Amino acid sequence: MSEAPSYPVYIPKTFGQILDRVFRLMRANFKLFVGMAALPPAGFYALFALISVAILWPVLQALPKTPSPDEVIHLLVVGVPLMVVLTVAYLLVFAVYLGAASFAGVQADCGAKITIRQSYAVARSHAGRYALLLFLIYVFCFFPALIIQLAMFAGIGLTTLHKAQPNPAMVVLFPLLSVLQMAALIVGLIIGLRFALAFPASVSENLTAWQAIKRSGVLCRGAKGRILLVLLVIYAATYLAMLVLMGGAAMMGALGFLVFSGMHLQPSTPTIWGLGILGGVGFLAVMVLFMAASWAGYVTAFAVIYNDQRLRIDGASANAPGLGTSA
Repeated sequence: MSEAPSYPVYIPKTFGQILDRVFRLMRANFKLFVGMAALPPAGFYALFALISVAILWPVLQALPKTPSPDEVIHLLVVGVPLMVVLTVAYLLVFAVYLGAASFAGVQADCGAKITIRQSYAVARSHAGRYALLLFLIYVFCFFPALIIQLAMFAGIGLTTLHKAQPNPAMVVLFPLLSVLQMAALIVGLIIGLRFALAFPASVSENLTAWQAIKRSGVLCRGAKGRILLVLLVIYAATYLAMLVLMGGAAMMGALGFLVFSGMHLQPSTPTIWGLGILGGVGFLAVMVLFMAASWAGYVTAFAVIYNDQRLRIDGASANAPGLGTSA
């Protein structure tokens, strides 16, 4: 009598087991995951600060004089295109990060030791693919919201450039467009659940952007609710941690103010500027840390769910993603 091939019995992970696995991976690879996720926002905020100072420097030098309408228009004409270029550049870098983080997350879930350099090397080799994949996801999910946003900006821009009083129709349409945009964003996020596993699928299975979109649709069947719940838990955890840290920072600031007031100290203008800059840098550092921790949690969750869904759908005999290999 022939014997059936003996494959390891795979038991699909429950919601709690997925969360536990994500927590364990984050704890064991905190420096790796958060360090990778911190690079894109840190670079973005640094460039944003430099561009903002360069654009606003004439206005800052003229303080406390109020900028004229012409100066405000000039700032908008110069600043808005630069911010658009910076945002596009950030999205390209972010796409590479998603590829690198997905590779690291999938490999870590399979028990491999991966470095930041190895992960980004894999992602850079297919940077165009990941940029196209992120672009397609944004188009499918948020194109209506983007159109509404551009319409709102166009109305504000035309009113500002022509120095005209707000059109009564705009006064009515602007709140309506805001509500429609919020609804479009919510619908886009729901649609985005279908593409949650596109990046780990593209990285692990060497799929093109369009193939990864279709593969994610297959892998997410029956898992969208579980994916949403996992993301909500991660969001709630990071949001609660941010509230606690911000509350502590506010208390320390209030205590410092009371100490200065009680001692009747009169800090000089350079001291005030120095404290303001130090506070701004500290605030941005905290924001980068929380953004990095949030995205590290999300991408790790996608990696764990990807491995789980791949075994659920393809069977326990499916080959695991190649450990330590590039996509």
